[in-house]
This record gives sequence, structure tokens and C-alpha cells, in this order.
Amino acid sequence: MIVTRDKNAALKKLVPLAIEYGLIDVEQQFSTLESFLKRIPILTKTDLFKRVEDQQEMFLSRGILFSETSGSTGEPLVTPRNAEDLGWNTNNQMLAYKKYLTAGVDRVAIIHPGILSPFVEASCLALNQLGVGFVRVFALPKICEYTKIYEVLKRYKITTIMTTPTLASKVFYEFNKHALPNNLLSIDKLLLTGEPITPHSADNFSEILNCSAKTIPFVYGSSETATVMIGNTDCSYDPISEDFIFELVDPETNEHLVFGVNGAIEGKLIISWLRNGLLPILRYDTGDIFRVTSDESRVAWECLGRTQSNGVSARVMDEIIYQEKIPIYHYECNVINDHIYFTIITIPGGEENIDVDLIKTLLHQKFNDKYSCSIEINPEIHEFYEFSIKPKMSRISLSN
Repeated sequence: MIVTRDKNAALKKLVPLAIEYGLIDVEQQFSTLESFLKRIPILTKTDLFKRVEDQQEMFLSRGILFSETSGSTGEPLVTPRNAEDLGWNTNNQMLAYKKYLTAGVDRVAIIHPGILSPFVEASCLALNQLGVGFVRVFALPKICEYTKIYEVLKRYKITTIMTTPTLASKVFYEFNKHALPNNLLSIDKLLLTGEPITPHSADNFSEILNCSAKTIPFVYGSSETATVMIGNTDCSYDPISEDFIFELVDPETNEHLVFGVNGAIEGKLIISWLRNGLLPILRYDTGDIFRVTSDESRVAWECLGRTQSNGVSARVMDEIIYQEKIPIYHYECNVINDHIYFTIITIPGGEENIDVDLIKTLLHQKFNDKYSCSIEINPEIHEFYEFSIKPKMSRISLSN
């Protein structure tokens, strides 16, 4: 599966870039985008690290924004932006914000853990150009405690929080712990990014907020790939096809997938830039699995997150854990051989409302009794309770 606005234009754009990278010979000719892509290897972060090392002086002299990935899945990668790529990335975020916000009505609190995030800088530029009011909030011990964050949200009648699911959960957990009522806030939208968001996890945020605020997967993209998709209220995404090439390939063979009879496929997402920038992305492996469904009305893209073995994924675990209609602020599971160790954090005393037997029954049904499980609710000591938490908290670990 290959998706882009104009395949012929994309081919003309990418051939010179592949020659510059030394991936093809100047003499080679390609009649179709498909034939070209099959000749280009899939690139990874390791390849981008090498380009950064080889072109460091060029980055330093031409960059106007120096940034890095969060490093949550490995060593941080330098992701510099020049005026051109910062500009078109800002424009893509403007498209996303315009879908959900109105100038003069909405006010946004950007809560983000990254101090070197190109995403946040583009967000601020986008909101500024749209004329939408915003504040940037950082949880800093003894400077900006969670009680201070609450007062900022209340004082400026913030309507929208833009953050990650992990940080949103942490912020509202602290509000609950400090008896700071959500119903005194003006929040009506949560724009979440940086982690997979399922309909079940979105429903859980409705339980956490205890109001009719919408939970929306704002955009999909990483620091290295930029913003490449815009989210929908049903937790699907729409690709920005004029700026990128999207390939869906088999995770094992890297062969392009095609729709079958049922109009649904799952595969690894590969991204190529069709815009210029300091760190051009060509057949870049995002590491994420997407499920794409097609019917007469539209093609919908759903992010399933990183590849997991034996069907144990955040999507499946969300479906099991969030069956409980109570606020669950965090869960994680450690899979060791054929046993799953669940940890669930809810409101103090909320363990009395969790149906442990139901969770075990759903787990057995999903995996045909393959796994046994243990469930710990509200442990006395856990990383989630600390003031500062990881930008992305890995909720699933696998061991053999």
C-alpha cells in the first residue's frame, strides 16, 4: 500500500534525494513510484544518526531551531529545523488546530515534558498565527507544582489541554489527590499525541474528567518525521498526503500490503518527506504498526503502536483494562513467559470498584487461556507517583 497525493510528482521529488544519499546511481531510470521505492532500502534511526554526524557543520550553520527526540525509545536524535521545514511543519499543525479550535473562544495549555521539542515550538507558532491564546506549562518541583497548574487552568479559563496521554493522566491524578475539582475548570477538549490512543482509553479520560469533554488524538508524528497525520474523534487519523508518502509494509518481509476481501490490513508504517528540510526523511521506519480499513466512505488509519509479540499490545490491554467504568490513571503489564503481572493505579480507595475477576475472564477469552495473571492495584511505591515522570511511560514489557 502506497498513499500520496501525486505519485508522479513524488517520484520526481525523491529520485534526486536518493542520488544525493548514494542510494541509487545517477543512470538509473524509474517508470513508477512503486519500482523506485522497491530499490531503496528502508532507513532507521541509525541511518539518521550517521547523517547528523556527517553533516553537523551544515546543521549548525543553517538551523534556526535546534531540537532532539525525547530519547524515550533510545538515544536522543538531533532533529534540527531550518526556516523551511519549521514553516511547513507549523502549517500542518495549523491545519490540525483549525479543525478543533476557534480564535477568541479557545485557550490552550500546552503541557509537554520535552525541553528540546520541535513539535512544541511548531505548536506555539501555529497557535500564534491562528490567533488562539495559549500558555506553556511545565511541572517543576517547588516552582510550578500541580496545584499551581490547576490555578493557571482555572484563572485563564483554559478550554483545551494539548499533551501526551501519560501526562494528562498524571495531571488529573494530582488534581484528584489534592481535592481540586475538575468541574470548576473550563476544559472541554483534550488534544493528545505522542502515544497510541484507542477508543477505550479515550472513554477512560471521560471517566477521569467526569464531564463531556472530548478526547481527541490530535496528530500523529514524531520529532524526526514531523506532523504527518491529523486525528479524528473516532481515534483514527487522516494522512497529510500532499507532504508525505505513506507505505504500509509487512513487518517481516517489508513487502507492500494490499487490501483483501475484508478491506482491512495491518502493517509497519514507512514515511518519506516530499518537502525540503535539514533532515530529509526517505523511507523511514517509524516503528509503529497501523491498521488501515477501507469502505465506500473513507480510508481510516488507526495507530496500534509498537510491534508486540503474541498479540500483547496496548490496544488489546486497553480493551481489557478499560472495561471498568471508573477512572484508571495508569496501568502497566509485565509479561513473563505465560504470566501477566498487571499494575493498576486508580483513585485512592478505587481498588474496591475494580472487578478483578472480570479482567481475568476477559484476558482468558482474548488469549484462549494462554496466560495466567496477577493484579496489583494502587501499590504503595510506584514511578507514577513521583513528581516528574517519563515523557512516555512504557506500559507493556515482554520477557522470556
